[in-house]
Amino acid sequence: MSESLSDPGLPLLENDAAAARRRSWAWLAWIVIIGLSAFMVFGRRGATDREEKGDLPEILMKVQGRYLVGFNAIFHQKAIYESSVKTLRQGGVDQRLRFVVLANELAGPKEALKQLDLLDKNLADYQVQLTPDQAQLHKILGRLIADYSQGRMTGPSLTEAQRELLRQRLDWFGELVLAPSGADPAARTAALAPAEGTFFILFGGVLLGGLIGLAGFAGLIVFIAFVFTGKVKGIQTGTGHGGIYAETFAVWLILFLGILLALSLVALDLSPLLRAGFMLLSLFALGWPVLRGIPWRQVRADIGLNFGRIPLLEPIIGLGCYVMAIPVVAIGFIVTLVLLQVRRTFSEGAANPFTPTDVPSHPIVEAIAHAGWPEFLGLIVLACMVAPIIEETMFRGVLYRHLREVSARFGPILSFFVSAILVSFLFAVIHPQGIFAVPVLMALAFGFTMAREWRGSLLPAMAGHALNNGIALALAAVLLGD
Repeated sequence: MSESLSDPGLPLLENDAAAARRRSWAWLAWIVIIGLSAFMVFGRRGATDREEKGDLPEILMKVQGRYLVGFNAIFHQKAIYESSVKTLRQGGVDQRLRFVVLANELAGPKEALKQLDLLDKNLADYQVQLTPDQAQLHKILGRLIADYSQGRMTGPSLTEAQRELLRQRLDWFGELVLAPSGADPAARTAALAPAEGTFFILFGGVLLGGLIGLAGFAGLIVFIAFVFTGKVKGIQTGTGHGGIYAETFAVWLILFLGILLALSLVALDLSPLLRAGFMLLSLFALGWPVLRGIPWRQVRADIGLNFGRIPLLEPIIGLGCYVMAIPVVAIGFIVTLVLLQVRRTFSEGAANPFTPTDVPSHPIVEAIAHAGWPEFLGLIVLACMVAPIIEETMFRGVLYRHLREVSARFGPILSFFVSAILVSFLFAVIHPQGIFAVPVLMALAFGFTMAREWRGSLLPAMAGHALNNGIALALAAVLLGD
């Protein structure tokens, strides 16, 4: 990787660069960065009770349940129940009642009654009290499944009001348990349609992603070859501003968390568009290097706030870098699955069965599940415009510039890899998906960093980031829809 100029940097005179280095407070900035990042990570881990998680566990279980039922409806593989029982028979009472519905669908009414008995035993062992609504649902489910176990597939023990309560409280799970095989064909078809759709969407998505990933793997090999042969021009280092950009990132973290805290204290139910507007205020942190004596023109050049060498082509190059990151993301996904399995193995038999499952997910999933069209359009702006602008500017722009400057003595190639790994790790750990999502998020971030290094502009990274968030948003909307 050559160190020739690929971004319109404005190198300082030697004495000015030395003065900038002397007056930076990078060590203090890193204390702030590490401290606030740890606060964000461990603060979220403390939020594990049911009220703080809201409806998210049930929302995620709905997607998982639909996939399993869809798979079973198409391939008639009963073994899928045994392979999933340990992962889904966990969580709050509402989740456990939904699992009983899955047990009835995938393994039959006798297994469902067995799971109801196990739930009763767990309730007694852990002294968990049912709410009046939960107790009523438990009773209704028990009566309905007892009917099924005796071959009475119309469920004569339930009144119409009790059936409607199942639909209201259990959503799709209520529709499913009220439409067993051998009963009303129209109701059965309607209940299975979302499940089959979920299976085909996920299966098709994985297949398409695999094909695109093969193309991305080929592109990644070519890119790496170009890097080591010097055909990829890296960003220029040696401006002497590295320490000040560490300070700038710390200032941004303070502003960003301060805005989040202020919004939580005010407790207003803000629309996604208003929330996006408040988040953009954190970019006032870019005024810090100007206050520290660096001209704004130089700041923009240093952090990549330019349209790149070929402005119309830069977003397309960013999409290409995103595709090249897919094979790395696949590896990260495998690592995440392994970590989850290890955690499950070591916690088996010791964990409280009513502890909510810790599946990597973003809080925006709950917002998508309950959003109307105005709110969903606001979420698109927030996820596909505002988030890429803020995060790429601060991570791949400000923080990455700092790391490339301080590691420049390692040589261009090693400096790139060290800086990319560090900035990708920090990017991943402060995201709300949880620690088990770090490998996947790091892989994505590495792809964005690769685009930033190659093109000397943030525009390709922003385009790739927007594409990723758009795909995730669209997929979540389709999977969570009715």
